[in-house]
Amino acid sequence: MLWNWKLALLSAAFGLFGTIAWGQTSNTSVRGEIKSFTTAPKGETDGAMLTDGSYIHWPPHVGERIAAILKVGDRLESEGRWENGPEGDRRFEAERVINTKTNERVEIDGPRRGARPDAKPRRGDTSTKVGRIKEVTTAPKGEVDGALLKDGTTLHWPPHLEGRFRTVAAVGAEVRAVGRDETTPRGDSHFEVQSLTNLDTDQTAANDDEPAPPRGPRANRDERLRDLQQQLDRIQREIVDLRRAD
Repeated sequence: MLWNWKLALLSAAFGLFGTIAWGQTSNTSVRGEIKSFTTAPKGETDGAMLTDGSYIHWPPHVGERIAAILKVGDRLESEGRWENGPEGDRRFEAERVINTKTNERVEIDGPRRGARPDAKPRRGDTSTKVGRIKEVTTAPKGEVDGALLKDGTTLHWPPHLEGRFRTVAAVGAEVRAVGRDETTPRGDSHFEVQSLTNLDTDQTAANDDEPAPPRGPRANRDERLRDLQQQLDRIQREIVDLRRAD
């Protein structure tokens, strides 16, 4: 009986060890130089081999976005976790990929480990971002749902408002966005837009889904500052136009 009990305990211990050994490790990060890219069966870029032999993997549907910020020879930083397979293969499953030189990054879709699926986004106070649009972003069905500024800021609005924002958010245009910094439950951050103004054309689009900031002395002050900023923008453009006319 004693021997059987010890044997059962030993088997359970090996079972637990096997689950850990062939499962997933805790979140960490990896840095290195890209030696080559790997492709999925349909040809999408789905990973990178580093010069130290590390294999970084991501879902094929984000391959185009990652290929836009990284090329062979670039150094990347990736946050995620190591995964071990039953065949002895080992790869790093990426949750975020960053070009360490340009600081451009791609957030990988899907919940982060430990994130509650019903958790609400964390939001900051209302603020203003100004910058030039580098590219627009799209939702899974192809709707334009945001823009990436040249300083790395990601602007976001609901996909169903694509028609309202598309003409304002032109690639290359300088824009001013009013909204809030927001971090989703899966850990990616963006700037949720309340209103977006194209400073080249004076067009403005508003996000009616985003709640207006609370009223009060601070809100009135912020609104007044925005009005003054708009007036200053118009004056500066008029000065430029007059100088060109000379």
